[in-house]
Amino acid sequence: MASTGALQSGGTGLAQLGLALAKIGGVGGLILGTIAGQTAAFLVLRHKARDVRVDLEESNETVANLLKRYRRMPLLNGPNALVDAVRTNGINIIIGIVYSGALLGQFFMAWKLLQLPLALINGALAQVFFQKLSIMERGSMYVFAKTSVKQSIIFGVVPFGLIYWLSPWAFPLFLGSE
Repeated sequence: MASTGALQSGGTGLAQLGLALAKIGGVGGLILGTIAGQTAAFLVLRHKARDVRVDLEESNETVANLLKRYRRMPLLNGPNALVDAVRTNGINIIIGIVYSGALLGQFFMAWKLLQLPLALINGALAQVFFQKLSIMERGSMYVFAKTSVKQSIIFGVVPFGLIYWLSPWAFPLFLGSE
C-alpha cells in the first residue's frame, strides 16, 4: 500500500509537471495529471493483487445486509471526512474565489512541495501505527499513541527544518522567480 501511495503521489506530480512543460497547464493539466497518477497506482495495485483475487469466493451476503451490518461506519467516519475535506480544499476554494486562478496555481504547487515530506513520513508511521494498534490491548493504546506523536515530531523536525531554511532558494527554483 505504501509503494502504491508513493507511486500515486509521484505519478501525479510527474504527470502534472510533464503536462505543464508540454504547455498543457492550468486546471486541465492538473486534472489530467491527477487522473494519470491515480490510474497508474490502480493498475499497479491491480497487478499486485491478482494472486489474491484468484482464491476469493463470492459472498452470499447481499449489499443490503452488508449496509445494515456496517451502518455505524459512515456515521462515525462521516464528520471526520467532512472536516478533512474542508481542511484540504477550503483554502484552495477561498484563494480561487477571492483572488485568482494564477495565485491558486502557485499556492497549490507550493503546498504540494511542502506536503511531500509530510506524506512520506505520515504514510510510513500510519502503517506501523495502525498495524500495532490492531493487535494491542486496550490499556496500552494511550502510551503507544503518545510515544508515536513524540516520534513523529522528532522525525518531522529535520525535513521541515530543511524546508524552512531552503525554501527561499528552492521555491523560486521549482516554481519560477515570479
